[in-house]
Order: sequence, then structure tokens, then C-alpha cells
Amino acid sequence: MRYGIERIAVVLAVIVGLSMVPESAHGQTARVALETYEEGPVWQIMTFRTPPGKTELQLKNIATVWEHQLKLAVKKKVLVDYKVLTKWSSSPDDWNIMVIEIFPNMASYDTFWKDWAAIDAETVDMPEFQERLELMQSTGTEFLGTVFAREVHLKSR
Repeated sequence: MRYGIERIAVVLAVIVGLSMVPESAHGQTARVALETYEEGPVWQIMTFRTPPGKTELQLKNIATVWEHQLKLAVKKKVLVDYKVLTKWSSSPDDWNIMVIEIFPNMASYDTFWKDWAAIDAETVDMPEFQERLELMQSTGTEFLGTVFAREVHLKSR
């Protein structure tokens, strides 16, 4: 219960603090941001942890199922690009496979699920992909989470 009250107090303090910032400061921050950088694509970054000895199998599965979807998404201009990265885990809880989907902008991400459903209809929903999908899910790979990041293009002064 104590944690909940402290959290509410912090949120209220932030709200009060922001409401006391002069309106001109908000405009100045936006103006400074526009002078400093341009907004670029939005990256959806997903991380996975594979059991020991299963990384190559999971990459093979990604190549036969997910990559087909990603290539189709790029072709249909849902995605600008995608990346699959690997690394050695630095601890047992660390990720070792990262999949990045790069959207043109935040507005394009807003229609992502509708667009992705159409891609699923042409890929994973087809009977020949169901077996591959089941194999992909049977490797024991653990999905660790998703983060979003916006690429920014810095302006020289």
C-alpha cells in the first residue's frame, strides 16, 4: 500500500511541476528540438533468448518464416527495412537475438496491425507455413520484450 501512495505522490508532483512551466518554455523546447534534429523512422526492437545450442535453429526458423513476412512488409511499404542481430549473452538472462522492424514514421505504425494481418493472410495463414511456424515456436526461445525508438537525424550548427 505504501508503494502505491508514494507513486501517486510522485505523479502528482510531476503534473504540478509541468503545469508551472511557462507556456513559452514549451514552445521554446519544440523550437530547439526542430533546430537540433529531424525525426526519422520508428524502430520496433524485439529481443529473444534462445536455450543453449538452439540459436542457429531459431535463426533458420526466422529465415524460413518471419523473414518471408518481413520482405513482404517491405515490398508493401509497411516497413522501410528490418534487421536481425545476434550477440553472445553476457548473462543467463540476457538476449541473444534481436529483430528490428523499421517503420517510416509513427503514423505508419498506427496502422501496423491491420497491415500485418494482410501480410499474415499471404504468409503464415497459408498451410505450408503452419508446420514451419510450429517448429519455430518449439525451440524454447523466450520473447523478452519490445521497445520502440525513433531515429533522429542531427543537424549541424
